[in-house]
Amino acid sequence: HQHQVPFETHTRVADYSDFLDHVSPLPVYIERLELGAGGVCWTLARGFHWLLKNLGFETRYYYMDPGHVCVIVKLPEGDYYAEVGY
Repeated sequence: HQHQVPFETHTRVADYSDFLDHVSPLPVYIERLELGAGGVCWTLARGFHWLLKNLGFETRYYYMDPGHVCVIVKLPEGDYYAEVGY
C-alpha cells in the first residue's frame, strides 16, 4: 500500500469542511486513488469501514481532533478501535 498510495494532505483538506455532515461515496475515493491521492486516514478509514460493513460488522467512524479519523467496530465482547491510516 505504501508504494502504491502516496501520503498526501490534499484529500484531508478537501474533506475536512464537510466530513462530519457528509461522507462521499467510496467510488469518489477510488477515483482519487487512481489520481495519486488518498494516502491518509480519511480515505483509508472510509475504505476499511466499507469493507467491514459489507462483511456484516456493525461499525462507525470515530473522529479525533485535530483531524484524524478511524473506525470503531462493534463485536459481541465490546467496541474496538480500528486504526488503519496513521
